[in-house]
Amino acid sequence: MFVLYKTSTDAFLELLGASRSLEDAVVELIDVVERLPQKARNIWDQCEYRRFNVGLQSGKEPHDKLFLISNQSIAKLAGIGAEIAITVYAPHKDGEAAAQTKTPPFTAGSSREE
Repeated sequence: MFVLYKTSTDAFLELLGASRSLEDAVVELIDVVERLPQKARNIWDQCEYRRFNVGLQSGKEPHDKLFLISNQSIAKLAGIGAEIAITVYAPHKDGEAAAQTKTPPFTAGSSREE
């Protein structure tokens, strides 16, 4: 896990490597939460928002792309009190998706914003 930033009330974390799929990223994040030491898990359980924010960079191609989360993972998300948010980033001015950077395509974070 990589800490993007944190404040006294919020933490925004990201997986270190790129995941092969949305399902893989969600499973990895669930595993992280399920393996937390009890003190850290108590903090997680007391959070107002427990949100996995999936960031998607759009571009001209492909026309459409399907991302799946299995019913087993949805049940596990519910079990840890997590929700999914999806953020879609607009294409860059040239209309193409951003070149691959250090940021993996699937990220997770927490936000107090509604």
